[in-house]
Amino acid sequence: MSDGTNEVWSRIDADRDYVVNLARDLVRIPSVNPKFQVEQGINREADVQLLLDGHLKDLGFETRGWDVFPGRPNLIGEWDGSDDRSLILCGHIDVVPVGDASRWARDPFGGEIAEGKLWGRGAVDMKAGVAACVAAARAVKQAGIKLEGRLAIHSVVDEEAGGFGAMDLVKREKRLARRAIIAERHGATLYQPRAA
Repeated sequence: MSDGTNEVWSRIDADRDYVVNLARDLVRIPSVNPKFQVEQGINREADVQLLLDGHLKDLGFETRGWDVFPGRPNLIGEWDGSDDRSLILCGHIDVVPVGDASRWARDPFGGEIAEGKLWGRGAVDMKAGVAACVAAARAVKQAGIKLEGRLAIHSVVDEEAGGFGAMDLVKREKRLARRAIIAERHGATLYQPRAA
């Protein structure tokens, strides 16, 4: 690994609480996709995006957001750079319903840390992945690395009900990136364009 990569990893390792606390804060904001269930206090995707927007702005990202559906915004944070070496880090912030709450051993929106794990709806799918994207960018900044390519973090809604947030983003954005990492629970996936 390069010295820069090692420095980024060491920054992440030195402050693991940042990513854990951000993921916990995200889990504690119920963001159940309203296509599945509408109830007072549980459909708070806009509040999740507001929290993320603050973190991204603190890191120097230019941010923009818009409603894909009423009260359900997508969020993009971007550091400028070349398109040739551009990268998107992407995740979704909507979650499926809790179901029968009596079957949960812990509060589904408590964000409890126990047994070395973060517990709660969306902890794995995929608020921890979104938090990891932000933490990675934070570590790059703390390491003093100036990226050549544009880095964008995409936080989208409505993945759980068909991926319409991501599809809306792709339709609206004039430029995407040469590569994208989807920080999904089954392991991050690197997407790149097919050779012409």
